[in-house]
Amino acid sequence: MSKHHAGIREHHGRYQVRYYGPDGKRRSQSFRRLTDALDFQRDTKTDVKRGDWLDPARGKERLEILYSRFVARAHVSGRPSERTLIDWEQIWRQHIEPTLGGRPLATITQEDCQAVVDGASSPWRARDVRKVLHRLMQAAVNEGRISRNPATALDVPELQRKEPAVLTMAEVEKLAGVIEPRYAALVLVGAYSSMRWSELVGLRVEDVDFIRRRVRVERKIVESGRMIVGETKTKSSRRWVSLPESVTLHLSGHVHDHVKGDVLFPGPDGGPLRRKTFHRPWVAATTLAGIPGFQFRNLRHTGATWALQEGVSPVLVAFRLGHRSTRMIEQHYGRLIESMDAEIAARLEGSRSNGDQMGTKRDHRGS
Repeated sequence: MSKHHAGIREHHGRYQVRYYGPDGKRRSQSFRRLTDALDFQRDTKTDVKRGDWLDPARGKERLEILYSRFVARAHVSGRPSERTLIDWEQIWRQHIEPTLGGRPLATITQEDCQAVVDGASSPWRARDVRKVLHRLMQAAVNEGRISRNPATALDVPELQRKEPAVLTMAEVEKLAGVIEPRYAALVLVGAYSSMRWSELVGLRVEDVDFIRRRVRVERKIVESGRMIVGETKTKSSRRWVSLPESVTLHLSGHVHDHVKGDVLFPGPDGGPLRRKTFHRPWVAATTLAGIPGFQFRNLRHTGATWALQEGVSPVLVAFRLGHRSTRMIEQHYGRLIESMDAEIAARLEGSRSNGDQMGTKRDHRGS
């Protein structure tokens, strides 16, 4: 072996690189080609010198072991939430575990991750798979098991977004008038507050400030075989939402007539309202109101549309909806915002024209 290849030993047609890690332990790695061995030796020396070296043995851990540890930590810390972990488990079982679960972390490539995402059943599902996979592989990076996240910059199909169906105020009033009386306030608050279903059913009487006519949103209730009480979707989702005075008065009457305990919108048994319990009266009411098939979740979009049509800034509407930015507003209400932009231009033109006329009059007076 020449001096130029110090630390590399040839044996049976393979080239073995021997080196010492920062921990003082001697390790080795073999290659079929000398050039690969030399590249590895050079890169390893650089990584050790920079402090970027990773023990290859740590990358031998299987992804399924990392996933189990990740879930265990999440149950202790509460992040992600229990409901989110239930969704993650489904994604893991259906999409990730079959192909990557048994693979050593260090062997998983970006191409492997892209193949898993490409196998998702829909563009929405592809985004969910990408998110979970990225979080898991980032955990491996954070633990020092791999040097880079192979689930970064994965491609997903373009979403074909449709603008949500919305109702007029008259249609909402009609819907509230024909639904079972115990659910009328839920319909009105749902439309005029733009809150999520999980936030609405999570409300307690103590969350309502009847004097200031507003509702405190700080928890949610989701279902997955059972009712799971948790924090709101994001920190920005914890907020106060103001209500019109007439809706607040209706809500006050609702509490007097239909609420016996702590839950603001209870089911028939007094506990949190379940979707399946609400389904029958909702379907009956939408049919009677002449809007069959209208989804309850679109009451949220209805309220947001009303606010935008009234000229409220998208930034304020996003805050009311519990979003961290206006991105979702722009995606869901693009055409409406475009028409608002045209209206702004028209108003500016009117102001400019008035300004020119006033300037002309001033010039005339000064001549």
